[in-house]
Amino acid sequence: MQKLLQELENCLATIKAPVLLSLNSGLSIAEIGNLERANKFELLPELKEIYLWKNGTHYTENGSYTLLKNGTLMSLTKAFAEYNHFINSQFEYFLHSYFPIFESIGGEFLVAECNTKSKMCGMILHYDIDNVFMTEGPTPVFDSIPTMIRSIIECYLKKAYIFSKEGNFEIDRELEREIIDAHNPKSKAYKINDF
Repeated sequence: MQKLLQELENCLATIKAPVLLSLNSGLSIAEIGNLERANKFELLPELKEIYLWKNGTHYTENGSYTLLKNGTLMSLTKAFAEYNHFINSQFEYFLHSYFPIFESIGGEFLVAECNTKSKMCGMILHYDIDNVFMTEGPTPVFDSIPTMIRSIIECYLKKAYIFSKEGNFEIDRELEREIIDAHNPKSKAYKINDF
């Protein structure tokens, strides 16, 4: 997993992606453990690896924070705050085993299924606060955290994701769909809704 994350970082550096400048340094194992204990939630090993690599994004005046569609990587502190908000507010279709990783401005999140007894354990799901009732729950997007990272890398390499000269994140939706489908055969997001 660390090799895959390093490959993503190298890819972002090669294309001079502005999001790279917005990514925070990673946390230590001890810091992650402290947050898990404080929030009474154990992260999947692959999620811990993400936060060892980078602890979300920080906002700079001219930065771009998007890593993928609907995807600003939250710091672990912010992700736990969102998780607790979802649980305490009893959002419809939000299970206690869903952990938010990425957010967008419009109330959409990518969450990881962390229930080790679930057949969907490790899958990344699209959770849209305003429209989750239409799909009767979040919809799968990525089969696993590693296939999510692999998909993101390929989207940059094949130019499904680009940053304009102004630093705006742009998407070739058709190419993105092909890439994500190829790496994530179990996921149904593109068959159910337009993630």
